[in-house]
Amino acid sequence: IDLQTNGVMFTPKYWDKMKKIHSSLGSIYLSLDAAKEETYNITRRGGNWKKVIENIKFLSLKRKQGMFNWLRLDFVVQYDNYKEMPAFLDLAKELGVDQVFFSLVVDWGTWSKEEYDKRCIWKKSHPNFNDFLKVLKNPKFNDWPYVDLGNLSEYVGQAKSL
Repeated sequence: IDLQTNGVMFTPKYWDKMKKIHSSLGSIYLSLDAAKEETYNITRRGGNWKKVIENIKFLSLKRKQGMFNWLRLDFVVQYDNYKEMPAFLDLAKELGVDQVFFSLVVDWGTWSKEEYDKRCIWKKSHPNFNDFLKVLKNPKFNDWPYVDLGNLSEYVGQAKSL
């Protein structure tokens, strides 16, 4: 069983409630989308930074104990958080996860077209597009072997040409 969650309620108490499936757990994916509490409060409204960080530390310990196979942090890239991508790698190392996965925000009809376009930092028409590419030039993306740039990979190539 693979689980994808925002991690807020994934407490030790919740873990204990899941004891019947512990032996079937494969991977746990946690969507965090920030490296700092202030940004988390924007990208994950209604979440609780301190609680989710505690929960990730707990799950990291369970992972090290062999309770499941893989622990990954996910980061959906948008205007509000793109500058924190390198710091997110530092946080992931500190928390002891196996992998970090980056992906671009998708339009699920949540925002107006104008609001969505404002968040699409990877569009060449975005006023901060070159800043986004500069972030992707950061050598931290090459330092850690477990970085999955997902659909950002094409932009890394563009960043190298800057």
